[in-house]
Amino acid sequence: MTEITAILEYLRDNPKAMNPEIADNLKIDVNNVKANIGKLKARGYIEVQGQGVTRTITVLKEMPVSKHSYKKGIIETMIDKYMEDFEDCGTLNDRIEVGKVILRLLEKL
Repeated sequence: MTEITAILEYLRDNPKAMNPEIADNLKIDVNNVKANIGKLKARGYIEVQGQGVTRTITVLKEMPVSKHSYKKGIIETMIDKYMEDFEDCGTLNDRIEVGKVILRLLEKL
């Protein structure tokens, strides 16, 4: 997850969070938090109301999902299902075949 995506997710759950709090919780430099909040605002992802302790940030839209992360999620779900099948296999040959599929999916991650 990128810093900017992590900040956006944090702000969704903590709309009144101040930059130092965000930086501490996400282990990001406070200057990067400030810069990324500016980028999110400029790109229309957030709306900032108020200043200082009265600041409230509203998330207006989500970051686009990259094809890679979307694909990775699908492959991970498939691996979980095949692992269940692997455990339920009755014969050694069935386990070998399911194991081959699992290995091919792992290579795609």
